[in-house]
Parts: sequence; structure tokens; C-alpha cells
Amino acid sequence: MQQGRASRPQRGREFTCTVMGVTAITETFLRVHLQSIDLLKVIADHPTLWARFRLGNSGRHHQRAYTIINPQRASGAFDVDVHLHDSATTRWAESTVTGGTIIATVQNTGFAPPRANATHMHLIGDAASIPAMRSILDTIPTLPATLWLEQQRDSEARIPLHTRPGDEVVRVHRGDGTRLTSTVKAGLEQRYASVDPGKEWFWLACEASANRELLVHLRAELGVPRSSVAAMAYWKAV
Repeated sequence: MQQGRASRPQRGREFTCTVMGVTAITETFLRVHLQSIDLLKVIADHPTLWARFRLGNSGRHHQRAYTIINPQRASGAFDVDVHLHDSATTRWAESTVTGGTIIATVQNTGFAPPRANATHMHLIGDAASIPAMRSILDTIPTLPATLWLEQQRDSEARIPLHTRPGDEVVRVHRGDGTRLTSTVKAGLEQRYASVDPGKEWFWLACEASANRELLVHLRAELGVPRSSVAAMAYWKAV
């Protein structure tokens, strides 16, 4: 999925992707293996790299954005991880077969990295944002991180994170949907009693209302500079 400080989506080029197989990561996470040589030729590598995939749903077409992982430019192979829930994406991932195809649209998915003087990064999200989090951890290996992860099922703890020595993972069960924001707020307020928030970097990709609440808290109440926060709501609770 796209990260927050990317440019606004524009009309993108369309590419046909071929399904090369599907691997179960957990009972609620599937990795779909895809191939499209042309797609990887026109999109530059960067953390949180994403594309929109066109899906059919009861005769209608709609799109969902997914982070591209494990891109192999020589072969055009790449993967997307699909979090299983009641959605057209889940129905496609569970029913797709090797040799099937799907249309992907590539847009401007630029990424603004942490400032050179950043001393720590906070990645805040849930299972759907783990692929993008992994890409940030892999690409920025020397900046320590705290991952604030909301989870709905215990099995989500088995999804690989690519954390490094010294990284911290704070897991919060979703509950009524307010636990993530309260946990992050309490943790940061305690942290900033002795740490300068202006030297830390934040990447937010959680549910829309939680994203909005945390963004306001970071900027208005903790004084984190706008340039140190990247935020994009990945989904909206109904």
C-alpha cells in the first residue's frame, strides 16, 4: 500500500501480471507470487513500493493497493501479501490459480526517507501494513525502530517482521479499536519526558480514525515537525 507522504495518485500505466503461485504464511495471510517484466521496468525501487490491482466483485470492478515485495527485475517476479478478510481481494487470492492474470496500475509511489539527523523511527500500523514496514526496515538498516502493531488474531504474531537487533515490537490487540492510539500516546508521552521528539521519524499506516487521531497528537500535542511524519490510512472501520 502507498505511504503517506507520496504524491497524490495520478492516472497510471496498466500492466498484466501473471500468477505464479500462492503460499500460505498464516491461516489469515497469503502471499501471491506474480510476474510482470514490464511493470518492474517502469517503477523504481524504494520502501513501501506499491501498485493498484483491479479486482472483480459481483460484476463490478474496483481497485486495491498492495505493497510490492521481493521484486526481481531480471525475471519480473514479485510478491504481494494479502490479509484475508471478507473482501474481493481475499476471494481473488483464495481462488486464483497459477497462470491466471490480474491488471495492475503503477502510479507515483515516491517515498520521503527520514531526515539525516533522525535518531529513531516509529512504525505504526497493523497486519496489512507489515509488508511496507519490512521494506522500511530492510532499506534503512542503521536507524533503530519501534514497531507499534495492532493485531486482531494471535496468528498475526507469526508474520515475519525483519526486525534488527535493538528494534522494539509493541503488540496491541485491537479490542474496541481504541487500544492502539491509547498505547502509542502513553508510550510516547513517557518517552518524550527525556527524548527530543524533533529528532524522531514516524510512519503511520493504520485504520483511518486511529491514523487521524495519532497524527493530530504527534503534531499538535507533541510538537513533532510535519517533515518527520508520513501518514496514510490503510483502511476504514465500518
